[in-house]
Amino acid sequence: MIVCLACYGPRLAALLESATELRFSQGDASNGEALSLKASVVELGLPRLLEILRASAADLLICGAITTEEYKFITGGGIRVEAWVAGTAEEVLRAWRAGWLATKRMPGCGGNGTDPSAGL
Repeated sequence: MIVCLACYGPRLAALLESATELRFSQGDASNGEALSLKASVVELGLPRLLEILRASAADLLICGAITTEEYKFITGGGIRVEAWVAGTAEEVLRAWRAGWLATKRMPGCGGNGTDPSAGL
C-alpha cells in the first residue's frame, strides 16, 4: 500500500488545500519520497491533485482538515482518505503503521476522522 501525506513543512498541513508537499511512503518502508508542489493544492486544483495521487499509485491520502467537496472528489477517484489528522509527518506515519492513527486526530474530531458537521 502506498500512503500519501499532505504536508506543509515537516507537519501535515492543517488544511489539505494549503499543502505544499506530498510525501509518499510504501506501507512498512521506513523511508519515503517527497514531492514538492510548485503551488499549494488549492492553486493546483483537485483534478491535478487526483492525477498526482493516481500517477504515484497512492492508495491512501492522510491529511488535515478537508472539505466535503474535496473528500468526495478524491474518494470518488478511488483514493481512500483519512482526514482530520495532525502532527509531524514522521509521527503520523508511525501512528498509521502501528494502527494508532486515531491518536493523531485533530481536537474535537471525535477520534473517527470525520467532522460531525461535514456530513462525510
